[in-house]
Amino acid sequence: MLMKQLAIIIFLLSAGGLFAQGFEVTLRVVDPTSGDAVADATVIVQETRAKYVTDIRGEVRAAVPDAGFYTLRVVLPDGRRFQPRVQA
Repeated sequence: MLMKQLAIIIFLLSAGGLFAQGFEVTLRVVDPTSGDAVADATVIVQETRAKYVTDIRGEVRAAVPDAGFYTLRVVLPDGRRFQPRVQA
């Protein structure tokens, strides 16, 4: 039911290599109805307060300090907001 209420799905596409302060992960924001990528969505990793904006493919590369669970704050271009929890 919760998934039906969300207008987006966050995919953890890949966990990149280790870097000096943790991991780089690629996230993708898509519309679950159409499957279309959502460009220009703002993605904030709450635990680090890092802010990212999705590209034309709906993707962002985000830095996280460790493997584990993270809460994202996602703001779509139309103003809708969501807080999915993802595992890196």
